[in-house]
Amino acid sequence: MTEFVGARLALARAFQHTTLTRLARVVSASFGLLGHYERGLRKNPRPDLVEALASALKVRPQFFFEPLDDVWREKECSFRRRVATPEGLKRRARAHGTLIDLVLRELATMVKIPKYAIPSIAARDADAIERAADQCRQAWGLGFGPIQHIGRVAEHHGVILVQNLRHADKIDAFSRRGNHSIIVLNPSRMSRSRWIFDVAHELGHFVLHEGLETGSKDTEDQANSFASALLLPRRTFVAEFLSQPFSWGHIFALKTRWAASAAAIVRRAYLLSLMNPILYRRCYQHLSARGWLKAEPHEPEFVGPEWLTSAFGIARDTFGVAPAELAKRVHLAAETFAAVTGEAIEPAAPLGFQPKLIRGRQ
Repeated sequence: MTEFVGARLALARAFQHTTLTRLARVVSASFGLLGHYERGLRKNPRPDLVEALASALKVRPQFFFEPLDDVWREKECSFRRRVATPEGLKRRARAHGTLIDLVLRELATMVKIPKYAIPSIAARDADAIERAADQCRQAWGLGFGPIQHIGRVAEHHGVILVQNLRHADKIDAFSRRGNHSIIVLNPSRMSRSRWIFDVAHELGHFVLHEGLETGSKDTEDQANSFASALLLPRRTFVAEFLSQPFSWGHIFALKTRWAASAAAIVRRAYLLSLMNPILYRRCYQHLSARGWLKAEPHEPEFVGPEWLTSAFGIARDTFGVAPAELAKRVHLAAETFAAVTGEAIEPAAPLGFQPKLIRGRQ
C-alpha cells in the first residue's frame, strides 16, 4: 500500500498520548495540515514530514502506509473503573489494544492461538450469574475447588493476557472480544489477588455481555458477581467458610486456599448471608484501617501472561524471528514495541505452556 493511512496517524498519536497541536509543534507542521492527513482529507505527505512523524511517534515510516482494518472502539471494550477514567487514557488504552492486535496477527502466522472457548450466557440476576459461573467451571473442567491459575485458564480457552498497561493507573484492566480476544492487566497494581479478580471480572464480561456495551454500574456489578462466584463457588465455599467461627486467621487461611483477596472473601460471605451487616461493616473498617484494601498480606501466586511470552520464544527459536524482527514487521520502533508488548528486543526464553505450531510451518 502506498497511500498514507490517516487512521494510523491517529492510532500512533493516541498511544503516545499527544495532541495534534503538540505534534504539529514537534514536527514543524500546521495543526490544520496534520488534521487533514489524520482525517484522510489529504493522502500524500512529503517524505520528510513522514520521517518526522515517525520519529516523533516512535514508529517506522512504513507504519503509516499499511491497512488498518481492526481498530479497538469504545463500545467494544470493557474497562475496569471506567466511569472515573479520563477519556484520553481510555483512548490510549484502546490504541494499546489495537497495536497488540497487530502484533498477535503477525505471531498467528507462526504460532497457533488457542481456540476461543468462553461460553456466552445471558445471565442478569444473582442466581442466574451463580449458575453461569458453575457452567463455566464445568465447561472448563475445573470442578468446584480452588482455581490454581486463573490466567492460565483464560489463555487455554482463547483469551490472551497482556500485563503491560503501565501508562494508565486509573485503569485496573480492560478487555475486548474480537479477532483476538484479549485481557490487558495493569502491572502497577501490586496486589496479585486483585489481578486474579481482574481476570475473573473480565471473563465475566465475555460470558455475560457478548454484543453489549459495558461500563454501566449494572454490567460492572454483574461482572463482579460472576468473578466472585467463579473464584469462590457457593456449593463449596459456604461449607468451608462456616467450618470455623469468624476470625482473621480463618479468612487468611481461606485466602491461601482459594487465591482470592480477604476483601473478596468477606464480600462474598456477606452476599451469601454468611455474616450479618454489622460484622461486614466491621470487617471493612478493619481492612481499611490496616491498609488491606490496597495491599493485603499473604498474597497468592499469580501466573500472568504465558502465551505471548511463549509465542515470542517459538517465533524466535523455530522460525528465526526475534522480537527485533517482529518490531520491524509491524513497523514499530523498539521502544514502542516494548511498551506495547512488555517484550524487550533482546531474546527471551519461552515460559509456561507451549502454544501449538501452525501445521506446515515447522
